[in-house]
Amino acid sequence: MVTLGYIHNGSVHAPFMRSVLNALSYDAEHQKLIQHISDASSSDICQNRNIIANGFLHKQTQEWLWFLDTDIVFEPDTLYRLLEFADPEKHPIVSGIYFSYLAHEIKFPLPLFFTRTEDGEFTNVRRFHDQPIRIDGCGMGCCLIHRSVLAAMEDAYKDVDPWVWFGRDVIEIKGKLTRIGEDFTFCHRAAKLGFPIWGHAGIRVDHVKSRVESLGTFLQGNKLYEIEEHERKKVRQNEAVPAGLQPLNGHSPALPEGPDSRQTDEPAQAQQVNGIG
Repeated sequence: MVTLGYIHNGSVHAPFMRSVLNALSYDAEHQKLIQHISDASSSDICQNRNIIANGFLHKQTQEWLWFLDTDIVFEPDTLYRLLEFADPEKHPIVSGIYFSYLAHEIKFPLPLFFTRTEDGEFTNVRRFHDQPIRIDGCGMGCCLIHRSVLAAMEDAYKDVDPWVWFGRDVIEIKGKLTRIGEDFTFCHRAAKLGFPIWGHAGIRVDHVKSRVESLGTFLQGNKLYEIEEHERKKVRQNEAVPAGLQPLNGHSPALPEGPDSRQTDEPAQAQQVNGIG
């Protein structure tokens, strides 16, 4: 059984509420899994998320907490698809994939699935297929969490931080102490306690920002980015040609491939660690 939890500032997007109503209707016609709906509205996002988690553990009896953000739009069967993969031991944390802008210099939305580098930095997963993958961090926009994760986290952190589940931990990134947002904090604490985090790239939800961000806007933006990078690479190559080897009749002489011209599969760096929007 499931508790649906969401946080808000007093109002929600109409497309989000339409998604919730459609999900409830779908559930009522199938297994009636959603037994309770929790919401929280305070001035602090950490407090809101902790109110939901605390109420779920101490006032509700359901097995799973389904966190949703109110700028998320999803299909009626999204919960059922998450539960198909979720497992209390093997897959206790499962997030659907959605996209958002994380840095001013990157002009297209990126997936909010993250892995951590050896120096501790959270980086976006840029290459994925329609299947689950192990990750180190995710947003809480569409995340299914098993009760055992929240219970273990409470035991470990109740005497450490009043924000037991969603706080603002300080961790080492690239040799410097850095404060991270509440969603990364949850993932960081869960990982320390040995709970694996999974992102299901086959379960896609839309993200309402200045426009609706989706897999389509990610692919479109990524393609434009690759075209721009290709043009910049051509300019750099032409600038590197000695004066006596300038292009003739519009054709450039072959150049040895250098570091700037190599293709890379490395994921884009996550420039923002204070929270996932």
